[in-house]
Amino acid sequence: MRGADLIRRPMVVAGVLVAVVLVVLVRFTAEQAPDSASTPRDEVALARIVEFGSDRCVPCRLMKPVLAELRATYGPALTVDFIDVMKDRDAARAHDVAIIPTQVFYDRDGRELARHTGFIPLEEIVATFARHGVALQAGR
Repeated sequence: MRGADLIRRPMVVAGVLVAVVLVVLVRFTAEQAPDSASTPRDEVALARIVEFGSDRCVPCRLMKPVLAELRATYGPALTVDFIDVMKDRDAARAHDVAIIPTQVFYDRDGRELARHTGFIPLEEIVATFARHGVALQAGR
């Protein structure tokens, strides 16, 4: 029986190691994919803003026209996404969102530049990107 244990033990250890590696890869992939619950990122965009909110939240509803104006004004230079945290609670947890609306500003490489909670006017959004070196131009 001792010979069988010598064969079985390395196989169990290898199985556990494979399982650990798979769990780490799945978690890493999920953390690296903020777009998973939103539209695909436009590769020519200079920046991206994601609003975490809800259709039931009054300040979030006030942000809808601002987000629409951002899309219309800055076109392909800025990717604008909205994630409804009531429908996708995992996205809120993955991005440490505790208050809605929360806007998360990203550069072209997907690095977080800044965060804001509550209502924010379009001009302040553009100014926030500018403070972080992203100069958005209308019509681009």
